[in-house]
Formats: sequence, C-alpha cells, structure tokens
Amino acid sequence: MTITLQNTEKGQCYAVTFDRYRQQVVDKLKSSVSIRWWDKQTGAWMIPATNRCKAELDQFTYYVRHFEPVQWGTASTVQAEEDVAFQIPEMPELDGDHGLKIQPYPYQLQGIARGLQLKRFINGDDMGLGKQQPVSSYVATPNSFRRIGELQIGDEIFGRDGNVYAVSGVYPQKERRVFKVTFSDGVSCECGPEHLWCVRDVNRRRKGKGWITKTTQEIMDSGVTYNLKGLGHNHTRRKWEIPMCEPVKYKERLYIIHPYIMGVLLGDGHLCGGNGKLSFSTPDMDAAIADRVRKLLPNDMLLVRDDYATCPRYNITKNPTVHENRFYQEIKRLKADKPSVKKFIPYEYMHGSVEQRIDLLHGLMDTDGSGKKNRITYSTLSYGMARDIALLVRSLGGQAIIRRYDRRNEGKSVEFQVNVRIKVCPFYLERKAAEWDIKKNKLLFTVYLIHRICQGGRFRMYKRDRSGSFVPDKQLYRNAQYAGEYRYHQQS
Repeated sequence: MTITLQNTEKGQCYAVTFDRYRQQVVDKLKSSVSIRWWDKQTGAWMIPATNRCKAELDQFTYYVRHFEPVQWGTASTVQAEEDVAFQIPEMPELDGDHGLKIQPYPYQLQGIARGLQLKRFINGDDMGLGKQQPVSSYVATPNSFRRIGELQIGDEIFGRDGNVYAVSGVYPQKERRVFKVTFSDGVSCECGPEHLWCVRDVNRRRKGKGWITKTTQEIMDSGVTYNLKGLGHNHTRRKWEIPMCEPVKYKERLYIIHPYIMGVLLGDGHLCGGNGKLSFSTPDMDAAIADRVRKLLPNDMLLVRDDYATCPRYNITKNPTVHENRFYQEIKRLKADKPSVKKFIPYEYMHGSVEQRIDLLHGLMDTDGSGKKNRITYSTLSYGMARDIALLVRSLGGQAIIRRYDRRNEGKSVEFQVNVRIKVCPFYLERKAAEWDIKKNKLLFTVYLIHRICQGGRFRMYKRDRSGSFVPDKQLYRNAQYAGEYRYHQQS
C-alpha cells in the first residue's frame, strides 16, 4: 500500500493505493476511516488530510502492514523553527521564609527569589524531576537491564518514545518511604512519595480534558477508588488511569532462524525429539502458516509435509547436499529443545527490533493464539512461556494479563492463558486477524492499590536528555510518570 499527500480541488488529501486488491482490506478501510471517497481518475482512495482522518489512517495502516508493505510518499516539508539558546542570569539567594509546606531544593529557592525580583514571570522547569525510585530498581538499556544505582551520566537508556537517550544528570536522595504501586493487570512497581505520575480520572477522560501530573502521595491522599455504595451500586471503581508506552526500539539482530519460524516452532513445534529434525503441526485451514514458513526458509533448508494422524505435520529438514541441520543446532544452542511444560522464548529473540518482535509474536499467536470478538488470548502449559509472551506484548506497547487454570481434577494439567491487548495486529493469518479490531482496544491501566512496604530506602532521581523519562524495573512497560515514563517490573 502506498500513501501520498496530494493537492486536490477539495484541499490536501492522502491518496491510498494498494499493490493488490483484497476485499477484507477495503472493507477495513471503509469501517476505519470516517471520510473517504474513490477517485476513478487516479485509481486511489482519497482521505482528507485532517488530524482526525490522519489518526484513523494511522490505525488502519497498523492493520494493513501485516498483509503488504506500507509506504508513505514524501509530504511537503515545513521549515522548523530555529532553536535559540539564552544566557541564564546569575540567580539570587532567597532571604526570609519561603512559606511552603515542604523544604524546596536550593535551586528551587533561587527560582523563588528570582520570581520575587521580577514580579511577573513564567517559571518553566526542565523535564526529568520526579523520577524517584529505589537504587535497587532496574532500568532498561540497549544491552541489558541495569540497576538505577549503577547508572552514571552519559549512560544510554530507553526513553518514553522507545528511542535511546543519554543520562544527563544523577541526583542521589536520602532515605525515603517506599511504596508499592499495583496496577489493574496485576504487575507492580516501587517508588517514593514524590514520584510523579501522568494520570487522569474517569471524569477527565469523558470530558476530553487530557492528562494531569500527580505525585504518589497526592494519589494516595485523594484515594485510588470511587466508593459507589449507596449510589445504586454495591461496589467500588478504580479512579486513576495511566497511559501506555510506545514499542521499545532494540537494535535489529541477525538470526539463523527467522523470528516468525521461531514463533511457530515454540507454539506448535516438536523440539526435543533428539533425531536432528524439527517439526510443527497445523491444520489444512491454516496452511498459510506452512506457506509463510516455506518462503522464509533459507536455501539449505526444506519443509516436508507428513500427513500424520488427523493433523498434517511439517518437518524442517536440511537439504541433502548439506552436512547438518543448522536449525536443529541453533535450537540446541539456545537451549530451547524443551517439552511443552518447560518452553520459553530465548533471550536473543526477546530483544530484537520492533519488526522482528512483531514477526515472533505473529508466529506464536498464529499457532497457539486465538481470537473471538476482539478477545485475544494465548494458551500454554508453561508458565515461563506465558511470562515471556506477556513481556513480549508489553515491550511492543501492549497489555498482557496472565491467568492460571488448574484443571487437574478434570484429568488435565495446569494451563496458563495470556489475555492480549495491543495496537498492532498480533496475527498473520487472515482468519484470526479478522477477530482483532484496534478501535475496541482501549489500552489503559488503572491504579489498583498503593501501600507502603518499608520505612526507609535509598533513592536516586535522574535527568535525561530530551526524553525526560526512562524504562525501569523488569517486566512492566508503562507510560507512567510525568512526560510519559515506561515502567517494567518483575512480578513475584
């Protein structure tokens, strides 16, 4: 699909053309974009270049990119304003009482004194304040997770937009109270009372007033739930919502096994036979999985069908002219040759580029995933696999909730189900992709519970370049703090 910005009689419009006709994609365009028309002269769908239509078109491209590449034409460039650097004057010292309930930092006292001098002024502070977390918390970097207490100025970390930024300031704090914040999906993180959060309540969402900034202490003081008892309801409702993050952009990796093929093998593959062969099963109605695997295989590998029992099985074998099966050796190197109850996603595949991780998710969801009326789930017998699926989805800016079902009294084993909500279509198969609809995926988290876990803990506050945020704490990606901080925390 190609999208170009053109000048027409009706103003600037996006011209959308397709490489090949797909009725399903055209129907999706009609249902996703509110204003559009077919131009017979150019053979393209025309969409007004308004903010609303642009947002609808962006959502539509998420759907289309899984069927064919999406290319944006060169739009008219807008000359950027020139950045101007001003000399900061020497700041005076404050004489007398500041009159505040808390003791400001020295630079804040200087700002108050400067304001009293000028009488009329705008005080704009730099982003990066309010990131108050224990020194034992982990931060996501391009190479690995590191403790906050180990970071120094110049170290690279991920910012709120998924890009890499450098730490430009480190501010060690005294011992503070430590609070554990638990979210609606069950994961949690630790922070201090002055930690800043980007939040909104239900009323602000309904009125379209946007997000506001509150500290942990302010959220606790105002309460984390609405008490609806006595108002026709017999329950409470969670009050505060926080937004999601953007996909974290790790560098592209070189893989022997394509991420989609790895996802298929981890989903429905037989990896621990010890006979030098790899195989996976898929029904005839999902033969598109085998077709895609065959196209992605290198020249020295073959895909051979074996009509085994009631479900066709496909063997990935080496070419007769090749000495050994490279894929089988790679599976052994990654220690992924495990039975179903012990499967996991190899570390290298969890940290590929955004496109590589999406391909991996497609392979996993096409095999062991399901969808019904936009309820997307992944089922597995391995808790390790369920945990890794949740991590993978969160790293792509999505939401994942793990549920455990003990069915041993039914003669079955313990099963794990991961409920997935994500902006990117998690399926490659058209049959399953039809059950996913981004419009119904309201990706938000609510604050479920806040409680103090210890009286004193050592903290650090950071200042980042431009981004004003970072990706901390293993396992929870979340757009949580002021200026949109990502959070990533290990579940107990």
